[in-house]
Amino acid sequence: MKRAGEDLDARGLTEFFWDIIYWTWINLTAVVIFGNRAWWLYLVVPVYAIYSAVTTASGLKGMLGGMAGAGGEGADSVQAQSKRQQKMEKRGGQKVQYR
Repeated sequence: MKRAGEDLDARGLTEFFWDIIYWTWINLTAVVIFGNRAWWLYLVVPVYAIYSAVTTASGLKGMLGGMAGAGGEGADSVQAQSKRQQKMEKRGGQKVQYR
């Protein structure tokens, strides 16, 4: 350890714990101001965690979909050309095929 409290500046899980502490302070303040029903605001934390996990999993699923041969070589692999590519081919320019 180079200096005292250095491990509290760490990234990742430590940042998450600080976020939880801050959110707890916000909820305590809301409970003091608005009453006991303000504790329902604490549900934002697990809802956001579930949302984050679902979006991450769906992103990974989309990225890994072509690795198992699902991409295939066929009519589906023909990609749409941009307008610029179509103009270049119409003028007699070089035809570029992307894989």
